[in-house]
Amino acid sequence: MLLLLFVVIISYSCTAYKPRKINSESDFSKSINTPPSNIHHKNTWVSKDGTLLNKPQINEKQLKIITYNILGPLHGESSKHFYAPVQITRWSKRREKLCEELGNFNADILCLQEVSNKALKETFIPYLKPFGLECISYSPSNMASDIPNSNGKYGHKQIGCAIFSRTSKVNLISSKRCYLRDFIPIEQSKCDLLKTDMNSLFNSMAMTCIEIKSTNQVVIIANTHIYWNPVRPDIKSLQTLSVLNSLHKYQKECTNCTNNVPIILCGDLNTTPDIGYSTTTQSFLQSGPFELLSKGYLDVDHPQHPDKVYTVLGRNISPRIGQLLSTLLPSDNATTDTNQKNDVLVNSFYLPEYYKYRPLFTTKTDDFQGWIDHIWVNKNVNIDMVLVPPITNDDLDANRKARAFNPIPDKHYPSDHLPLGIIANFDV
Repeated sequence: MLLLLFVVIISYSCTAYKPRKINSESDFSKSINTPPSNIHHKNTWVSKDGTLLNKPQINEKQLKIITYNILGPLHGESSKHFYAPVQITRWSKRREKLCEELGNFNADILCLQEVSNKALKETFIPYLKPFGLECISYSPSNMASDIPNSNGKYGHKQIGCAIFSRTSKVNLISSKRCYLRDFIPIEQSKCDLLKTDMNSLFNSMAMTCIEIKSTNQVVIIANTHIYWNPVRPDIKSLQTLSVLNSLHKYQKECTNCTNNVPIILCGDLNTTPDIGYSTTTQSFLQSGPFELLSKGYLDVDHPQHPDKVYTVLGRNISPRIGQLLSTLLPSDNATTDTNQKNDVLVNSFYLPEYYKYRPLFTTKTDDFQGWIDHIWVNKNVNIDMVLVPPITNDDLDANRKARAFNPIPDKHYPSDHLPLGIIANFDV
């Protein structure tokens, strides 16, 4: 009797289990020839007048731009995300949800971070093609020589920043990629240890110069991923300076008019807007990267300047780099006078119309949450709408909602980051 019962249970379990037909990255890429018809995702936009829209209609002069750290295939399966079950973190599961999410945005420009070389070729390029999107730039964040081969999981070891554009709406003029260590005044450092630290990092940026077909308007799109380590804000500040210097050089290469080209900078900057309250200024002190992106310079007395950070770290030799000054200047009223307020770039949520929609966080794990993903624009970009984050900073109930918001990834969010988006036009 017991033997018969055992046979029945085994037989039932075998018939109830239905193995997946898609087992490999290559099989997955072959199965995604058509866009998904229905997915569930909060996709709410807000306009300048405060109108909330789920499916905003945009014209041929506007661009919908999304930036998203998709969480690299190997990063998602690391012990950092132990709180999420394997069914959530496994790349073969997450990639399907990610692709559905990306398709649902119906974006004209996609800026993705932590995209592996293998996933780019076998997942994102074939999947996004039916949506009219093609990859126009990819900038890996490590040397190809560091990777033994491209078979199996080794193909996911090389990650970087990718930019996709809608071919029916924009033309590609040029694209370029760079390592951020190559555009900073590191030779001025009196500390060899800082030089070694900077030269060992391969954080990169992808840049593209596109033309909107309906208006012939030229726009520069940049996508980057800054160094992650929270105890090294000096490196983040130097890499942010490199971002600005790289954009300035690329801007001159793309057009003769260096100050009137719309620039949109997207990415995971791994930095929050401020670093705490200052009793001296009676206000919140901007982080080093924010100070650089907005003002174009960083004074030596800033807590996140390399000269200051090395003192805190107890290094014997200060880099003595001096003031960090960007070569990228504000549009029209270009000046190097640091006493005059210069907005080199403006954060999309720092515009008065969208300030109350600032995200409380764009990433949340079991031990950290913060607003570290950003979209910056120069004054030649007019932002018509922004994508509303799940929890806004000005929400009176934000703290309670944040406690109820589980660490991600989970069954609703396939990455440990949240996407940001803008809809922009260009009146130059």
